[in-house]
Amino acid sequence: MQNYELTERGKIIIAVIIAVLLLVLSVAILAVWNSSPPAEDPPQAYAPEPEPEESPTISDRPLPDGSGLDPLEPEGDVDDEPGVSEPPEETQPETPAEPLEIGPISLDRQEGVMYFAFSPELQDSLDDDTVAMLGEFISSPKNTGNIQIAIEMPNLPDDERATLVKALSDALAQHSNKQYDFVYITYRSGAENRTFEVRLSFLTVSNRK
Repeated sequence: MQNYELTERGKIIIAVIIAVLLLVLSVAILAVWNSSPPAEDPPQAYAPEPEPEESPTISDRPLPDGSGLDPLEPEGDVDDEPGVSEPPEETQPETPAEPLEIGPISLDRQEGVMYFAFSPELQDSLDDDTVAMLGEFISSPKNTGNIQIAIEMPNLPDDERATLVKALSDALAQHSNKQYDFVYITYRSGAENRTFEVRLSFLTVSNRK
């Protein structure tokens, strides 16, 4: 193998080539370095700070219709209009007892017999219906010249009997000026309400002048 000796010119060329290679290599390294993305910072484990809770805001504005809530409406049953209370229920006064119906019970004009009710504690005169019925009674064909009017009634105290007789006399006087004689016939009554039945009839007096 033969020995070669580099000349000055060959040394310069080799140095230039080496310099060019180093320059190209440096540029390539820089290009690769710049093209690679920067390394990301490793993620740090941390807990996110809790967001502060917002305190509820109380609004004076009424809720929209249909919400079902009224901020001014108290719990429980209330009136439709706030501030207006329902008036208490009116107490119905007790219905007074119906008055005793006093009037004629029946009349048989042909036989000359009449019944009516009377109560000395409630009346001192006959009611209008009974007074009108007495007019039919004295028009009976049994009311002849010689008659007496028989009054059948319970055994009454003197004052109550007087009340009945006076009431009957005043009622008959409205239909006739004739004075009638009365015959009292008592019967036993078990009624406790002091309202009793009175029976009137005609009795013929044969020996009456």
